[in-house]
Amino acid sequence: MLRQLDGHIPISLAELSRRTTIPKSTVRRLLLVMCAQGLARPADPGYVLGHLAADLGSKVAGRLPDSQVQLIVPHLLALHSATDGIVCLGVLQADEVICLRTLHRETDLALVRRLARPALACGTALGRALLADRSDELHTDDRGGVVTLAMGISDRRGGRIAAISVAGPTGRFGVGNAAARLRTAVHGASRAIRLNLSG
Repeated sequence: MLRQLDGHIPISLAELSRRTTIPKSTVRRLLLVMCAQGLARPADPGYVLGHLAADLGSKVAGRLPDSQVQLIVPHLLALHSATDGIVCLGVLQADEVICLRTLHRETDLALVRRLARPALACGTALGRALLADRSDELHTDDRGGVVTLAMGISDRRGGRIAAISVAGPTGRFGVGNAAARLRTAVHGASRAIRLNLSG
């Protein structure tokens, strides 16, 4: 059941029951225990991962320490504000991309659910940005009516520690502006990480 919870997008009791094939009454009891232990927490209109699960998740290989995520968040916020797009901070975990933070408008929730699912790295712009040799490469996808742009964040040794993507509906999304704003966000995030690691 824990695998079905997301850190940011609430999932209802009924949906958890459907996905896990566990009766709703049992899911409710399990959630009470999970909430008491910090593994889940209520979030309208359902439940999300709790602080303990998030802390444990950050210790998994490929995850960023929360202190580094907090350095990147202001750059995610600026990118979201400048583009009105769906912004994601992603990392590699084995061969999948995991979104650690996602910023979006409330009206984009259905699209966010589709974009924020774990996916094979080679099949997404965000994943290709994480796998790329150079962090200044812009990676794009334009499929299913959604355009996504992504770039990698580097540490001081040039290693890829995360990537940022920005996405929006193909018809209303200004790709040129989004690409310029993405570059600014990635360079700012990379600089913040490098300064933090050297300080």
